[in-house]
Amino acid sequence: MGWCGFMWVLSLLRSTSTLPSVANRIFLYFRNTVNPVIKHYREELVVLLILWLLWLGGAAAASDIWSGLSWCQRFQPCRVLSALLAFVWLGFLTLTAIIALSSYVSWQYGGLVTPLHRSDSSREKNPAVSTV
Repeated sequence: MGWCGFMWVLSLLRSTSTLPSVANRIFLYFRNTVNPVIKHYREELVVLLILWLLWLGGAAAASDIWSGLSWCQRFQPCRVLSALLAFVWLGFLTLTAIIALSSYVSWQYGGLVTPLHRSDSSREKNPAVSTV
């Protein structure tokens, strides 16, 4: 394995170790924050809906630009762009599912102005939610 192979393995290890590290740091930052940026389900849904609109615009623009790629599928760049479009729309569907799930959870916990579920809060402590 030459120099190029070593650099490839090094970059692969670096990229795979970065994502869990960043996720862990974000989790540790927001775990016990006294004044979190997003306090209620309403704010979470507003941020998700803004991201949803931006993602929809980007996916629609990319689909408009690269819509007719069926004629050049024998070339590598066309296959890459087709895969890019597929993953853009899969990400959009995933974000839509996250919004639906967040809406359902906010409805279960008492509405949009209910504070986000944290380790120090529960449904039993929230007087606005009746347990029937």
